[in-house]
Amino acid sequence: MKQPHSMTLAYALAVAVTIASLPAASRAADPLNIDAIIPVTGQAAFVGQVEVKTLGAAEATINKTGGIGGRQVHFTVRDDASNPQNTVQLVNDAIANHDQVIMGPSLASACGAALPIVKNGPVAYCFSPGVHPAEGSYMFSADWSTADTIRALVHFAKERGWRRVAVLTSTDASGQDAEKGIDAALGLPDNSTLSVVEREHFAVTDISVAAQLVRIKSANPQVLIAWASGTPFNTIIRGVADAALDVPIISSNANLVFASMHGLGSFLPKELLFAAAVTEASADVLPRGAQRTATEQYITSIKTAGLRSEAGTILTWDAIWIVVGALRKLGPNATATQIRDYIANLKGYVGIHGPYDFAAIPQRGLDASGVVISHWSATRDTWVPVSKPGGNPL
Repeated sequence: MKQPHSMTLAYALAVAVTIASLPAASRAADPLNIDAIIPVTGQAAFVGQVEVKTLGAAEATINKTGGIGGRQVHFTVRDDASNPQNTVQLVNDAIANHDQVIMGPSLASACGAALPIVKNGPVAYCFSPGVHPAEGSYMFSADWSTADTIRALVHFAKERGWRRVAVLTSTDASGQDAEKGIDAALGLPDNSTLSVVEREHFAVTDISVAAQLVRIKSANPQVLIAWASGTPFNTIIRGVADAALDVPIISSNANLVFASMHGLGSFLPKELLFAAAVTEASADVLPRGAQRTATEQYITSIKTAGLRSEAGTILTWDAIWIVVGALRKLGPNATATQIRDYIANLKGYVGIHGPYDFAAIPQRGLDASGVVISHWSATRDTWVPVSKPGGNPL
């Protein structure tokens, strides 16, 4: 016979009290939730959606290999819609929730907005190379810095004999960061034979860069550094084709995106260069060792999730495993300060980018010596290495 509601409720409460009183070891451990602030929608969704899938692939691998402290891990995605104002709100929510670590944000502008907010924690591992946290900060930055990437790319250009350089950058945070890196690289004594013959800018909302490219073409450059990502990058490439500007193009590794390459199709220039950590064409040429092992795990994990190696996977993978390594060492209840200090002193970890040394290179762990240049190959449908680490041409 059906029990009265009051008896059912009393029974349920009694059961709840009994379960709560059991020792922790006798109950299944609660999942360890880690927030990830990602641009799932908006202008940067082209990379954010891949980052979400990469987090899922990493989550599966983490949990198959023991989780963290015996607890399963779950990355909870918070969409900032590619808007730094939303990022600020989400970071404040994480602070109010007493989070000790956040994966992301993804954009340089979003990370820049979050940087002053996390001055006392939580740890935030920014997926953009375009932010430069001060030593001791609670924010870390993924990948090689924009300055190091550009330094290697400019070195490659010099070694190829390209002397006349044109520059076209967006006016947003990423473009400004790139322009500083370009000026720093070209200002090095080793690059004194290179000169900027034309420098142009455009807003990320512009639908055409035709006027800028007319001036660039008239300056007769031998190479164009075109720094923008997503839709603005597509605008540049289509404009280059329309202007019949037939020179090699160097661009941000944020554009290592299959959908973008496929969508541009016949508009793509003959030589389109990027810095890349691990592409499908480079994984098999690594010598046996820790980086090869890390790369094989990476490729296997993302393939299982139906992914290929591109910007959204490359920028996030090592950052995820560095944070997981910290929590596995310190325990799932580690404080933000403990996590920060662990990463800040990490030396010898080897990921898909190679060896890290956070003591020597604070907040990043990588320098220009590991940067490999790749070009897009339509016939192989991937990015193919054209340099040794550091930018010397193969």
